[in-house]
Amino acid sequence: MTARQIGFNLAALAVLMALLGVVYWQHTGARAVPELIQALQSDDLQAQLLAAHGLKDIGVPAQAAVPLLVELATADGRSLLHSEAAGALPWIDLTAARKVMLAWLPKLQDPDPQVRRDAAAVLGALGPVAKPAVHSLLGVVNDPNTVVRDRVVRALGAIALPNGLVVRGLMQALRDPEWTVRYAAITQLSYTGALNPE
Repeated sequence: MTARQIGFNLAALAVLMALLGVVYWQHTGARAVPELIQALQSDDLQAQLLAAHGLKDIGVPAQAAVPLLVELATADGRSLLHSEAAGALPWIDLTAARKVMLAWLPKLQDPDPQVRRDAAAVLGALGPVAKPAVHSLLGVVNDPNTVVRDRVVRALGAIALPNGLVVRGLMQALRDPEWTVRYAAITQLSYTGALNPE
């Protein structure tokens, strides 16, 4: 290969890298919000989940997506999408995240275990923003449904505040008859750093 061909190949490579850089730049940060909002409105669950996660990563500049995220987090239907949309909100708009928490809080008492499970999962996805929900979650830590108890334990670990109350709830879950709930409790205790000799 001649020096001229090497130079031409290097120049072509530089142009290609610059083009890829421009494409990457156009699809990151606030510039990506309109496309992510479009993906949230699609019928493809995977695209919706990825869009919600992408908006979470963008944070405050994704304000335009807040109404749609709130709608998806509180609408009937797809429970996995509820949690992903709710989980994006604390990074974008705390007020909207609190609205979602208030919408799901009464559903912890719903007669349908599926609804109670979804409520616990959404409250957990909100993280520390859902601190006011801790007392209600502790009230259902002995729910008759195993999956609900598991989601409640995971939600308590994700919220982690106030630490004393959460640790007591998790310690109570260590005595649950179902091993999956006990496993979730020990996992959450290890993540919160609240393990002690007891």
